[in-house]
Amino acid sequence: SWTEPENDFFLLIDLTLENEGKEDLAVSSIISFELKDSEGNKGRYAFLLKSIKSQLDGTVMPGDKLKGQIAFDVLEDNAYSFYFIDSLLDSPIKFEFTSQDIN
Repeated sequence: SWTEPENDFFLLIDLTLENEGKEDLAVSSIISFELKDSEGNKGRYAFLLKSIKSQLDGTVMPGDKLKGQIAFDVLEDNAYSFYFIDSLLDSPIKFEFTSQDIN
């Protein structure tokens, strides 16, 4: 696990995924998520095993939920885009937030 970020800080995201579809949803914390700042710089996935309560890895059956955390090593910015990427989706699901949303 890392102790110091290579960029400005570690951004830890708490997330709950709910599968409202009819097929199982495979989730991998390393390949299912991406984070970019407003300049398009990608945050690096951070292996903060001691800081993360529950990783976002596993299969989410229809009607079920998966709750966990994911961390990225990021540059400081005022806006970020967080993406969930899955082969069953036509395009990634995008969430936007600002530095004011970060606790």
